[in-house]
Amino acid sequence: MEGVIAAKNADRDTPVIWLSDDEGFGAQSYRLGCTYFHKKPIPLEKLKEALHKCRCMA
Repeated sequence: MEGVIAAKNADRDTPVIWLSDDEGFGAQSYRLGCTYFHKKPIPLEKLKEALHKCRCMA
């Protein structure tokens, strides 16, 4: 979570992908402005989707 906060403080428009083994962080990632959240492990297709979403925002 600290990494997300630091990234957003440095540049609010920085796309952030948050991967966690705890689904409870999903809502928190949304509140912090993450581009994408997924519970670990992340399937390759979902990772590609997340990266594509970040590239579209950059």
